[in-house]
Amino acid sequence: MNISKSEFKTLLLIYGANVDYVFCKSELKFIEANATSAEEFTKCMNLYAQESEATIFSWITSFLKKKEAFTFEEIEKLTVELESLFICDGLYCNFEKSFMAFFQLLKTKTYLN
Repeated sequence: MNISKSEFKTLLLIYGANVDYVFCKSELKFIEANATSAEEFTKCMNLYAQESEATIFSWITSFLKKKEAFTFEEIEKLTVELESLFICDGLYCNFEKSFMAFFQLLKTKTYLN
């Protein structure tokens, strides 16, 4: 898959928002506010709707495993954005905590080794 870093971030946030199987308005507003443009948000939402969750998860994993894809500082910022997304609806559920733990592990293995 060939997407920009910005599109990847938007797609990651969309995936994260639905990791608990519920898109809520506050999460969608958060993602839209953090997307580079309305066009990017729409493009990523359409991509998410067209592909399976397994495919999106595979893309996310593959993209994050490329150490050159992000600087450590960018990954740290992305971590904060994910955590902010997970709490913006007032509920930080076990699905979200599990995904965050996975993201932290992948970040550690890729960027701290």
